[in-house]
Amino acid sequence: MKRFSPLYCQLTAMLALVCAASLASAEDTYPNQSGFDTAVGNRYAAGPNIRIQTAVNGDLHAAGGHITLTQPVMRDATVAGGTIDLQAPVSEDVRAAGGELNFDSRIGGELFAAGGQIHLARNSEVAGPAMLKGGVVQVAGRIAGNLDVSGSEIEIDGQVSGNAVLRGEHIKLGPLAVIGGDLRYASPNPLQRDPASRVSGQVVQQTMSTDWNKAAHASYWFLWVLPFFLLGQMLIGASILLIWPDAFSDAALGLRDRPGRAMLFGIAIMLAVPPLIILLMVTIVGIPLGLILILLYPLSLALAYLTMAFALGEWVSQRWQATRSSGLLSKLLNVFIGLVLLALLAMIPLANVLIGFVVLSLGLGAWVQRWQQRR
Repeated sequence: MKRFSPLYCQLTAMLALVCAASLASAEDTYPNQSGFDTAVGNRYAAGPNIRIQTAVNGDLHAAGGHITLTQPVMRDATVAGGTIDLQAPVSEDVRAAGGELNFDSRIGGELFAAGGQIHLARNSEVAGPAMLKGGVVQVAGRIAGNLDVSGSEIEIDGQVSGNAVLRGEHIKLGPLAVIGGDLRYASPNPLQRDPASRVSGQVVQQTMSTDWNKAAHASYWFLWVLPFFLLGQMLIGASILLIWPDAFSDAALGLRDRPGRAMLFGIAIMLAVPPLIILLMVTIVGIPLGLILILLYPLSLALAYLTMAFALGEWVSQRWQATRSSGLLSKLLNVFIGLVLLALLAMIPLANVLIGFVVLSLGLGAWVQRWQQRR
């Protein structure tokens, strides 16, 4: 248990690096978000500071340094960033990942959140189940369904209509905590329960579950495979840099200049290419082009991943040293640093899918911008 909980605080805080490291450096020259609404009302937004000030008639997809929702979303909301503030209602599901997550509104469906700090304010309400993965998790609002929390510090001081499953280093039930079903918890420390708190069902302390053992086993094998993955990626990166020394740096430069635009381009490619391949493969005329796309698409994703690893590693390196080195070894070191950080982020359960999507979208978008600049 102790092995995993501290990672949530550290690794999910790194999510801000992936979503906002390059975004934050462009804040002075590109202060507002880029975004657009589709014909069906879905909204896509990216940038260092995103403030949703008009109602969203469909789904919301946003990634940035600081995201603030002040107007309602009629369907789902998927957001990733350094700091996320949900101050307006979302009619359906919410999926959020970032460094600090604050919820102070009604969510009409289920809630999944992963972050360094997660806070559900007193006025917050989730109409369905809630799954929260974080370092510090505080629930003061109302959960109409079941609650599942994993973290280091967990405090429940609100209402849960269903069952509650809590896994943490330190677990506390405040005086206003009301659990309508069973409470199952697992912690190396005693449960801190206020006498005024209420649990209608059973209170059961659990030991390490089978699922946790499976997670530990998966993490064990991940750590064994990681060196070989890093070596393979480094060899690919070195080959690209030997043939094309400025490949990653040119793409990363465009990413820093217009990160929001790059994110939107990347999302469009990620969502459009797979259906296009399927469409081409079911037509005789389109099969050759479909086969070419099948070959090029994974290669482009690998290139996008390495580009983001370089950009992230360069961002970290610049904070360690005042001068920037442009040599091959320096660039390889940046790639290595970025690959290690991205590998750590991949260990975050569930949120790693969203993180991967953001990383690949930014990387693909960076190359689209580079191609436009070269035209």
